[in-house]
Amino acid sequence: MKIMKQLFLILITLLTFENLKAQTIIVNPDGTHSTIIGSGSTKTIVNPNGTHSTVIGSGSTKTIVNPNGTHSIIIDNGSKKLL
Repeated sequence: MKIMKQLFLILITLLTFENLKAQTIIVNPDGTHSTIIGSGSTKTIVNPNGTHSTVIGSGSTKTIVNPNGTHSIIIDNGSKKLL
């Protein structure tokens, strides 16, 4: 029974850690914050005004489709990203 409790706690810990990795905060130039939600190659950005943007791609270059239909490019440079 003790082993089952330990396995359960490990499973819950792993699931919690995976969910924590699924969200990222962006600090915008005007000081507001946006949230990136998702996992895999497609993510959603929730902007401070309630609009949504979509991030599409995998690898070192990603495309953002902005709410007004324009596009932006993210260039991945390790731990720092350039928009």
